[in-house]
Amino acid sequence: MTVNKAYQLLKEEGIISVDRRSGAFVSLSHDSKSDALARLSKELELIDSEAKVKGISKAEMQELFNRLLEGMEEEK
Repeated sequence: MTVNKAYQLLKEEGIISVDRRSGAFVSLSHDSKSDALARLSKELELIDSEAKVKGISKAEMQELFNRLLEGMEEEK
C-alpha cells in the first residue's frame, strides 16, 4: 500500500484532515457515539453476510465475538 493510499483511507475514516497548504493532521471532529454505533452496525451486517456465505455457523460467530469482547477493557 502506498503512502497516498494510507492517507486516503485515513481521510475516508475521518481520522485525519488534509489541507494542501498545511498538510495532514489528526481530525478534531470525531464521530459521536451514535454515529460510531451506526457505522459499526453496518460493518457487522457485512460480516454477518460474509459468514453466511462462507458457511460459518452462529455458534462459531458467537465464540469469535465472545473472544473479542473478553479482550475489551471494562468501562469504568
